Amino acid sequence: MKPLTLTTLNQSDTPKCRVLTCLVATLLLALAIPAQLAAQSPTALKYSVLYAFTGGTDGAIPFAGVVQGDQGNLYGTTQWAGNLNDCVFILGTGCGVVFRLSPTGTQTVLHAFTGGTDGAQPVATLLLDPAGNLYGTTYLGGDVNCPIIGSGGCGVVFKIDSHSNYSVLHTFESGAADGANPNGGLVRDSAGNLYGDTSYGGGRDVIGCQGLGCGVVFKLDTNNHLTVLYRFAGQPDGSYPFGRPTLGTDGKIYGTTFFGGPSNQGTVFRLSPNQDGTWTEAVLYSFTGFADGGNPVAGVVRDDSGNLYGAASTGAMGGNGVIFKIDANGNESTLYSFTGGVDGSSPYGDLIRDQHGNLYGTTLSGGALGGGVVFELDPAGRETVFHDFTTIPGGFEPYAGLFRDRNGNLYGTTGYGGDAASQQGYCFGAGCGVVFKISACPTALCQGGGN
Repeated sequence: MKPLTLTTLNQSDTPKCRVLTCLVATLLLALAIPAQLAAQSPTALKYSVLYAFTGGTDGAIPFAGVVQGDQGNLYGTTQWAGNLNDCVFILGTGCGVVFRLSPTGTQTVLHAFTGGTDGAQPVATLLLDPAGNLYGTTYLGGDVNCPIIGSGGCGVVFKIDSHSNYSVLHTFESGAADGANPNGGLVRDSAGNLYGDTSYGGGRDVIGCQGLGCGVVFKLDTNNHLTVLYRFAGQPDGSYPFGRPTLGTDGKIYGTTFFGGPSNQGTVFRLSPNQDGTWTEAVLYSFTGFADGGNPVAGVVRDDSGNLYGAASTGAMGGNGVIFKIDANGNESTLYSFTGGVDGSSPYGDLIRDQHGNLYGTTLSGGALGGGVVFELDPAGRETVFHDFTTIPGGFEPYAGLFRDRNGNLYGTTGYGGDAASQQGYCFGAGCGVVFKISACPTALCQGGGN
C-alpha cells in the first residue's frame, strides 16, 4: 500500500490508483472548457474561491480539508511546495505547508516542511482545539531511516500552538512497533489525549500487506507518550485505515479500513476498552464491493442513537461508490449509490452531519465534466448537488470533506485548479488547488444578486 500522494498515483494497490485515469480525463476536459463557472439555477447556492495556490512558497495541491477558528480564520495544509530549497521530489520542490487564511483572503504560512525531522507531506485535515492549538500529521519525514517507505521517513504528529510555534509530538520510528505513515486526521478527547491511525506498520503482516504491516490505531497522551491500541492483521479484521477515527460517547472508537474483511473490500470496525488497558476490536461490517460499496477512504460519523454513516469510494453500479449507514445492531444499508454522472463519483472525504440528519460531502470525480461535486444527502436518501466543479479557475477534484460553520456555510479544498497562469510547473498545467466557500443562503436576495 502506498500513500495517498501524487508520488504514487500509478500504484495499482492504492485507493488513488484510479485517480490517474480520473485526473488525465478531467484535465483533458477541463482544459477544453471556458474559464467561467457553469450556469447555475437561480436557487443554487453561491460558490466562491477564497484562495488559489500558486505552487510557490504558499503551497500546492491540498489533499486535506480546512477547519475554522473563532475569528473566522481557516486553517489547512498542502502536501507540496512551500520551502522550495528543501525536500526535492520527483514532481517538484517543497514538502508542503500549514497555512492560515483570513476572512479577507490573506494567506499566511505557519510552517513550511523541510522533509527532515519536522516531517513532510501533510495529507490529513488539521485538528483545532478550544485554545487555538493546531494538531496534525505528516505522511512522510521524521526519521528518514524508518524502513517502511524507502528513506522518506514514516511521518510525525505535530502541534502548532496559538502563537504559531511548531513542535513535533511524536516521530514514527519503527513500523513494526508504533505504526507508520498516518493518512487520517486526529481526534481529541476531553482530557486532551489524541487518537489517530497509520496506514502501515504494526508488524502483523499477512498476505496483502506486503510485509509492511497493516496499520494501527494509536493514542498519544498529554505527555506525548504513544500507545498502540490495536494492530490490524488484514483479514478478517481489516487493513490500511485511512480515515479519521471517531470517538463515541460510549467510550469506544469507530473507524474504517480500506482493505480487509472476507472480500478484501474494507471494513467498519469498533474498538472497545478493557479493564486491563487493552482494546478489543470488533468488525461491525465487511464490504463486498457490490451494492453495499467497497474500499472506504473516509471515516464514519456517529449519531446519538449509535448509528454510523460513511462513504465507500467504490461499489454499486459502475463502481462509483455509495453513502452507507450501519445501525446500532450492525445492519448495513445503502443510503445512496452514485451513478458517476452529474450526481458525482468516488466519495473520498469524511462526511459531516447536521442536527437535522442531513449529510454533506464531496466526490473526487463525476459531475458534468468529471471534476467532482459537493453534495447534500437528506435523511430520505435524496441527493442535492450544491456545486459541480467544471472549470480550472473554480478548482476541481476535492479529495477531502467539508467544514460547516455555525451559519451553515460550507468550506473545502480542491486538489487542482485555480490560477493556472501563475502556478509553478509541477501542477500539471491545471492549477495547484483552491480553498472554496459555499454560501448557506439559497436566494439571490441575501447573496446580493444572482449568479
